[in-house]
Amino acid sequence: MPVDSATGNGRRMPVPAPPATTIDMKNRTRYSGRTVSPAQAAEIRRAFLKAAGPSFATMVEFFETIPEVAFVAKDAQGRIVHMNRYNLELCGWRSLDDVLGYTSEDLYEPDQAAVYAGRDREVMETGIPIIERIYGFVADRSTSLNCVTVRPISSTSGRRIGTATVYWRARRTLQSEFWYGPIRKAVSYLGDHYAENVTVAGLAAMANYSVAQFRRRFHELMHQSPTEYLADVRVNVAKTLLKTTDRSVSDIAAEIGFFDHSHFIRVFRKATGLTPLAYRRSRAAR
Repeated sequence: MPVDSATGNGRRMPVPAPPATTIDMKNRTRYSGRTVSPAQAAEIRRAFLKAAGPSFATMVEFFETIPEVAFVAKDAQGRIVHMNRYNLELCGWRSLDDVLGYTSEDLYEPDQAAVYAGRDREVMETGIPIIERIYGFVADRSTSLNCVTVRPISSTSGRRIGTATVYWRARRTLQSEFWYGPIRKAVSYLGDHYAENVTVAGLAAMANYSVAQFRRRFHELMHQSPTEYLADVRVNVAKTLLKTTDRSVSDIAAEIGFFDHSHFIRVFRKATGLTPLAYRRSRAAR
């Protein structure tokens, strides 16, 4: 999707907030269809705690006390063995029982799950932690940036048995030069003006970089191109509109910055695996 393409009238209407929902036992297995019994979940957690030793239990208690920091731990199979209260609330779960023993593929939409599982797999396979990496793709579907750290968890014998992930809103960190303040300014601009005719050249000028420098710096920070990030923002807004309004697909496409209706459908399908209408029907059926 070319960032420089025309995007219609450039006017952005307020996006309605998604309705508050209560996730029940049935809905939590809506993606994989896999069910983990309470007894199975308890055994998965018990076995992990035993292998990890008392230091892990201390870490779990520690992350329950830190405000506005989300924490989740998974075993080597990607099954959740703990999630702190803040993360549960952020993701919309009622309690730890709703997620214990389940994987990201079980609990989240495929594109979302792929991001989470990919980070875990990277750390499990290499043993090298991800340190304060910035992501613009988070559980609450906002366009806010998160600062994410993923570390391997080792057993008392030194064997890698899982991953521990913490993340927090990056706005408090990105003002420093280390976090490329000029790129943060461009990211914020995209969050507010995604429906307009945004160009890479314009963003580069805003950041006081050449186009080549801007593309390189943006990718260093966001791990995707400006084009890809803009597509993510637009698709996330489209999902909200599809779920919370009865507006037509063509109207939504124009609203979020797609001049070409067919182009919007292609981008949406690439991101979600569904057409916009199929996505709306799948949400209505839940």
